[in-house]
Amino acid sequence: MIARFEGLARALIPALVVAVGAFAAADVAGQQKIVLKASDVHPLGHPTVVAVENIGKKLEKATNGRLSVQMYASMQLGGEKEAIEQAQVGAIQFARVSVGALGPVIDELNGLHGDWSSSHA
Repeated sequence: MIARFEGLARALIPALVVAVGAFAAADVAGQQKIVLKASDVHPLGHPTVVAVENIGKKLEKATNGRLSVQMYASMQLGGEKEAIEQAQVGAIQFARVSVGALGPVIDELNGLHGDWSSSHA
């Protein structure tokens, strides 16, 4: 089980490095305002969209407006596969996707991989 979490951490590190780099660059640039892009396949008003919008409001308040989130709902930036690809290259910072869509990207989340011999004991 620990090996699966280590694999997940390895898969997420590039995204974290990009995010930290963006924040560090903003600090060097003199506290400029940063707008983080968020994507969701669901329409405005859907609970997952509202949750990300609320994160954006709290982030904006906590940073005195320096950081904010722009939500692109209703597949405006594409479906889940496209959102994952855009997050991988840093084009968007939040890709609210289902775990199933991450299976092809993060092997540890794919239920068809792994040792199933002990799960039926």
